[in-house]
Amino acid sequence: HPRDRSPYAVLGVALGAEQAEIKKSYRKLALRWHPDKLGGEACTFAAIANAYDVLTDPVKKDIFDRLGQDGLVRLRDGDPSVQAGWVPPPPKEWIDRFTSALKFFNYRKHWKPTVVITATDSSGNLLTSGASLSSGVATFKFMLSAQPYDRRSEGLTNLRASDLTHNCGEHARFFGMKKVYYLECPHMLKLAKEDGIISVKVAAGAFVSQTIQFNEASPTFTLLMT
Repeated sequence: HPRDRSPYAVLGVALGAEQAEIKKSYRKLALRWHPDKLGGEACTFAAIANAYDVLTDPVKKDIFDRLGQDGLVRLRDGDPSVQAGWVPPPPKEWIDRFTSALKFFNYRKHWKPTVVITATDSSGNLLTSGASLSSGVATFKFMLSAQPYDRRSEGLTNLRASDLTHNCGEHARFFGMKKVYYLECPHMLKLAKEDGIISVKVAAGAFVSQTIQFNEASPTFTLLMT
């Protein structure tokens, strides 16, 4: 199954490949296998997008290089031991944490939702990650997959432009409030390094409520400027 293969194999690049080579291969394969293209295939395209996300995310790439697919599964399941340099706390500390959680906390308080990124073109048509944009403006929308259990977070979230990683250029416009934010990214024929790929990502802990950081990092959302 494509999703079970190494991201290096999916993108056809060697271990240790430079980011420029990874982007070049991704663009070529994404255009070839996009479901909207003749002969495209949704499953293969999804595997290509997932491989690109892993190899362009320093944390995920490091974990895969050390631990393989199992490491990525453990990362997704919240296993802290996959992080580089992780040292387990003393056993008593684990027992104290578990006992305290049972007495005073609902498990949902510790669950961190992810950031959901969607995008539309100038006509309001939904764009999937990896889609092409030939003109107009792409509007990215950022929301949490769910609200945290802690009610203090209601209506108090604060997402800043500096928490976004993107290459939309100086004419990009960021706005929003509370739980919904937007980034307007104008179409550009020539991008930095001329790879034609717009990438947008939200950092972990970007949504903040009363100093409580409660979101996981988002996957990378990409668009191909054609």
